[in-house]
Amino acid sequence: MDKCEINDKLSSQQSESSDLIYADDCLFIYDPMQTGCSINSILDTLTSQFKKLISKKLEPNYFLCIKINNNKIIEACDRAQKEILIKNPDLNKASVRIDTLHVTLLAFYLRDEQEIDL
Repeated sequence: MDKCEINDKLSSQQSESSDLIYADDCLFIYDPMQTGCSINSILDTLTSQFKKLISKKLEPNYFLCIKINNNKIIEACDRAQKEILIKNPDLNKASVRIDTLHVTLLAFYLRDEQEIDL
């Protein structure tokens, strides 16, 4: 049985059995013997699916930040930014407005409302 046949078999059994649970790109098998596939075939399929899952780059979609309000710090950063941009004008495209100055404490990825509510 090749990987396509295994995937088809696993997919077809999703509705027939509670032993298979699909979530996004994950597949969990509680009783692999009920699929009728060899353990090696199942492991190959799961390895392939795992590689696909970890190859996706989950970029952060939530950030924990502290806004900088101290005028001395803001002015010093403004001067530094202006000096850098004078010496390297190409960086102007990458620069941000000084009024958005903040310190990022944590960047993380939350998949859904349930993770947000945690």
